[in-house]
Amino acid sequence: MTSQSPKTSNLKFDSKHEKILKGKRLQLLNLIEAELSELYLFDTETLCCNYASAEALRNLGYSCEQMRNMTLFAMQPELDEKYFRQIIDFLQKNPQEKIELQTQQRRADGSIYPVKIRWQLIHQGKKYTLVALVQDMTDVEQRNAELKNMIERLKTEIAERKQADQKLKKTQILLNSILENMPIGVCLKEAKDLSISFWNKALEEISGVSEQQVKGKTDFDLFSREEAEFFTGKDREALAHNQLIDIPEETMQTSHKGLRILHTKKVPIYNEAGEAQYLLCLIEDITERKRTEEELSKNHLILRSVIDTTPDVVFVKDTQGRYVLGNLAVANWLKKPLSEIVGKHDNQLWPAPIAQQIIQGDETVINAGKLLVYEENIPDNQILRTIQTRKYPWLDANGNIIGLIGICRDITDSKQAEKTIQESEERYRSLVQATSQMVWITDANGQTIDIPAWRTYTGQTLEELRGLGWLNAVHPDDRERTALVWAEAVRNKTLFDIEYRIRAADGTYRFFSVRGVPVVAEDGSIREWVGVCVDIDDRKQAEEELRNSEAQLRLQTQQLEQTLRQLQQTQTQLIQSEKMSSLGQLVAGVAHEINNPVSFIYGNIQPASDYIQELLTLIELYQKNYPKPTTEIEKFADQIDVDFVMEDLPKLLASMRMGAQRIKEIVLSLRNFSRLDEAEMKPVNLHEGIDNTLMILQNRLKETAGNPEIQVIKNYGKLPEVECYAGSLNQVFMNLITNAIDAIENQPKPRIITIETKLCSALDCAVIRIADNGSGMPEGVRTRLFDPFFTTKPVGKGTGLGLAISYQIVVEKHKGNIRCISSPGKGAEFIIKIPLQQKQ
Repeated sequence: MTSQSPKTSNLKFDSKHEKILKGKRLQLLNLIEAELSELYLFDTETLCCNYASAEALRNLGYSCEQMRNMTLFAMQPELDEKYFRQIIDFLQKNPQEKIELQTQQRRADGSIYPVKIRWQLIHQGKKYTLVALVQDMTDVEQRNAELKNMIERLKTEIAERKQADQKLKKTQILLNSILENMPIGVCLKEAKDLSISFWNKALEEISGVSEQQVKGKTDFDLFSREEAEFFTGKDREALAHNQLIDIPEETMQTSHKGLRILHTKKVPIYNEAGEAQYLLCLIEDITERKRTEEELSKNHLILRSVIDTTPDVVFVKDTQGRYVLGNLAVANWLKKPLSEIVGKHDNQLWPAPIAQQIIQGDETVINAGKLLVYEENIPDNQILRTIQTRKYPWLDANGNIIGLIGICRDITDSKQAEKTIQESEERYRSLVQATSQMVWITDANGQTIDIPAWRTYTGQTLEELRGLGWLNAVHPDDRERTALVWAEAVRNKTLFDIEYRIRAADGTYRFFSVRGVPVVAEDGSIREWVGVCVDIDDRKQAEEELRNSEAQLRLQTQQLEQTLRQLQQTQTQLIQSEKMSSLGQLVAGVAHEINNPVSFIYGNIQPASDYIQELLTLIELYQKNYPKPTTEIEKFADQIDVDFVMEDLPKLLASMRMGAQRIKEIVLSLRNFSRLDEAEMKPVNLHEGIDNTLMILQNRLKETAGNPEIQVIKNYGKLPEVECYAGSLNQVFMNLITNAIDAIENQPKPRIITIETKLCSALDCAVIRIADNGSGMPEGVRTRLFDPFFTTKPVGKGTGLGLAISYQIVVEKHKGNIRCISSPGKGAEFIIKIPLQQKQ
């Protein structure tokens, strides 16, 4: 734009136009200075340009000759001649008015740029001139675009800042949760005054003081002066040294647990300026651990006392053969203090031959990983003593061998005692000969040489007895069995224990209990067999009489158990019958009491709906005919959101109608299920009973929090009415479907119950199958399903009577059949067969 006057323009006008311009010079100059825009003058009759300012020529890129007689609509392509005629006509009628608009203007090079134009008429005599002040809006639009981009960037930054704040908030929540739930105590103190700002649950448990009680307080507000001075001193030490302070043990007196021993770590936390802002304290209650350590130390002392007081030599070695532990007996044995034994090798403690013998035994135990027991002779004060050594592998917690444990016992005296026993054996044999029972001895192969007592009792000669001839005195029915058991004992060198009948010299037979054991020689071989025959005939006769008495008692017990079971079943039926009768009366009463008010509600919903619809129609007519209500009505209509009420009220009534209909259906199902009016046997539609049962159990079939919906698949066949007790059969359906729901209640999808009905092949009975896809049951459970009081459910969830009563209803009451097919992992299926007609 320019401030130069119109006389500086390069346009040349005729004398007529010059006169006009001269007359209006001052007025145009004022306009130019005020607007600092492009200035144009147009003839109102021809709409041709008579004048253009220098700024206009520069911006448009036209020469003076090109601008002469250029029409308005040639410069401004969006506007046509009709539009400009309307502007001129308006300004002629309203000479004091001005018209502003934004449009586009075309340059000489054909480019288009945005402009803002103010139109005004100048009147001189009967002649009008149309003045146009044009402002180039290119820079304004660029600034607007830049401002718009800036606003978008600002919005993006704000959104990103919000996301960052949300992430920071989540991180803060997570950090607080971690600190709050850490198993050790966490305390956060302000560095400036050591006041407490955080106190987690673990620390509440340790101290017995809640976070609300300690927040904002110092140690001097919470603990004794002595404790507070100690805690505060350690706090200031950590802050002064700018490093972690580890306090292995400190004590805290608590009101709920008494004196506690704590392991504490304290470390400063710095802000962005590098200044200590907080002091973090990590506190672990080690009271129980310290008590355990003291107990272990006490137990170690007790164990050490036990080891040191035992007369046996006890020692422990590592895998290198070095002594790790030894008792006082080791020190006495080696005649050295324990301090000179621990850490030493056998080569350093024993002469070479003995040391080598000990080392070989150690290596055998460590390499084989098994117990080793052996005897070795070790000189002691020129006396050769016999030592029995037992060596065990020493294992760590992972079962790895880390050494061995040895126990040595001096058995010199025991060996001498064995020799004494051997010398007295002959005296024992003589004593056996004099006993009243038949004592026998055979060689290592079980061959008899002589048994005087046997020959005396049986009358066999020495020749008849030798070898296996003694078997000829055994009862023929017992002979083969006795020979087999004796041969087995001799072959396996095991105890011979049997009962058989032996023939006396007078030909009678009596029962004897016979036991024989092998006598082992020093080299481990069988030296001989020794045994005894004890007369048990009187006992056998008493046992036979006892068995007969037991058989009679067993028979009486079985009869009593059968009577008891029948009594239990009768009692169960009576209890359940009374329970179902009371429940049926209750259900029927509740259904009747609910049905009356529900009928009133359901019967009045439709008239209410009609009335409300008429009122809504009346409101719509008012809105149509009186579109401008009073201020009070309009304010109240906005307050109650009348449009929403008019839209939602019909839906609300429809929902009430659906709920009332649902209640009526449930009441009908309850009445049908109770069947108080059908206590006698009569033809019944079984499908109706099953559907009523499913209706009552609908709340357990629906989807709940954490458990998906249980799908019920009904495959109903064409069944005629079945003659039965309807209420009893409904109880059976209720028990079986409830058990199916329990079986699949806690398993993931799919959870399916299948109910199928059909006629049997003979067309004289109805078959009902109820199956689930649960986990099934083992054979041991399946065979006991119909036993009274048998249940696999937790205590409080089942009595074990449901299936037992169902069995009685189907089998005994309806002369039908019920059975279960199930195996682990394949669900369970109950199959019921009910005759279509009951035999009289």
